[in-house]
Amino acid sequence: MNTPIAEHAQDRTSAAALVARCHGRLAALLGGDGNGVERLLVAYSGGLDSTVLLHIVREFCRRRALTLEAHHVDHALQAGSAAWSRHCQATANRWGVAFTSTRLRGSPPPGASVEDWARQQRYASLLARCDSRTALLTAHHRDDQAETVLLHALRASGPHGLAGIRAHGHHGDTPLWRPLLEESRAQLQSYARGHGLEWLDDPSNEVLGFARNRMRHTVLPVLEREFPGAALALAEVARLQSEVVEVLDGVADQLLGDVERLPLALLRGSAVALRPYLIKRWLKRRGAPAPGRTALQHMLGEMLGARSDGQPQTAWQGVAVRRYDDCYFLTAAHLSVPPAAPQAWPAPWTSLALAQGELRAINSSGSDAASAALLAAAPLNVRYRAGGERLRLHARGPRRELKHLFQEWRVPPWQRMRWPLLYVGEQLAVVPGLGVAAEFRVRDDEPGLQILWVGANSFAH
Repeated sequence: MNTPIAEHAQDRTSAAALVARCHGRLAALLGGDGNGVERLLVAYSGGLDSTVLLHIVREFCRRRALTLEAHHVDHALQAGSAAWSRHCQATANRWGVAFTSTRLRGSPPPGASVEDWARQQRYASLLARCDSRTALLTAHHRDDQAETVLLHALRASGPHGLAGIRAHGHHGDTPLWRPLLEESRAQLQSYARGHGLEWLDDPSNEVLGFARNRMRHTVLPVLEREFPGAALALAEVARLQSEVVEVLDGVADQLLGDVERLPLALLRGSAVALRPYLIKRWLKRRGAPAPGRTALQHMLGEMLGARSDGQPQTAWQGVAVRRYDDCYFLTAAHLSVPPAAPQAWPAPWTSLALAQGELRAINSSGSDAASAALLAAAPLNVRYRAGGERLRLHARGPRRELKHLFQEWRVPPWQRMRWPLLYVGEQLAVVPGLGVAAEFRVRDDEPGLQILWVGANSFAH
C-alpha cells in the first residue's frame, strides 16, 4: 500500500507526464498542420477540463513565445452564468492570460436540441476570434470520446460517426486541436487537485434529460465496472475507425477530383457500398451540413433512379440537392426571388454586387466580349427574366428565345429566373458569362469587356 507521501510523489510524476504528453502533441501539431500558427485560443468554460487545459497550455505558450487567449462563451441558459464568466476572467487575470468572453443572445428554436444549439453557437463565437494563424483548442478527453462513440453506435452511425472526436483537424482555415483527447477524466482531476486549481461544476451536466449525461452517469460507470478499461477500448475503436475514414475520404477525393456538381455516372460506376461516402464527401467539401439518413437514402434511391428528364430534389438544414443534366447540384433549400426593379450599373464598370453574387467586367477584345462604347450608349441596367426575352447571337442569325438558349447552355432550371441580364436601355445586350447580343459585340481594334457572373457562395444558385 502506498503511503500518503508516496501517493503524492506518484501524483506529481503523473502530472509531469501529462504535461509532457500534452506539450509534445502541441509541438508536433505546430510542426505539421499548425505550421504558421502564432496564437492559441483556448475554449475556456471554467469547468475542470478547460481549466486544466488552460493551465497546461500557458506554460507551453510561454516557452514557445506564442500568444495565448482564453475565450469564455456564456450561453445565458442559467441564472448564474454571469458569475461563471467573472470566475473565468479572475482566473485568467491571475494566471496572466488574455481573456475575452461572449454572452449569447436568443434561445434554441422550438423543437431544437438545446445541446446542439449551444454547441453550434459556442463554436461560432470561438471561430469568430480565429484565423489561419490561430489554433482553437478544446478540452475534450478520453471519456468524452467514449461517450461519443457509444452515442453514435446507438444511433447506427457509420465509420465517420464511430471515429468520434478528431484529435486535430480544421474548421475552414482555422486549426482545431484537442491535445487532451487521449487523457482520462480521472487524470485531469488528479492534475487539478495536485495543483490546487479551482473550477466550476455546471449543474446542467447532472441533468439526465440530456443523452450525453445519461451516458456519462448511468451507462459508462456500469460498463467500466463490468468491463474494466471500457472507455479506453472505446477510444481505441475511434482511433481504428478514424484510420478507415482516412482511407474512405482519400478514395472519395481521388474519384471526385475537383467537381462542383456531382456526376451521377460516377455514382453509378462505383461500388454500391461506396456511393454514400462519395455523396457525403462531396457535400462536406462544398461546406454543406451532413445529410440525415432519410435525405441520403433519397439521393441514393429515388433521385438516382429518376427519369433522365426528371428534376427531383431533397432538402435538409437549409440546403438542397437537386438533379439536372444527370448531375447533383447543391443549392439553398429556399431560393430567393430576384428584385423586380432594374438595378443600375454605372460606368466605369469593374464589378457590381448583387443579392446573390457579383458581376465582374474584364477588359477583353475576344469574340465573347461586348463593346464598351455600345454599352455606354444608354443607361446600363441589371434585370431578370420576365418571359419572352430574345437574343441574336450572330449577325445573320435569328433572334432566339432566351428560354431555349438557357436549355442549350445547360443552365439548371432554378438558375434561369435568377440569372442577371444586362440591358442597354431597353435592349438585352449581355447574358453574363454566357452570351453577347450580336448588336453589342466588340469590333476590331476597339475596347471590349467580358462580363462574368460570379455566385456569392456555394448555395447561391
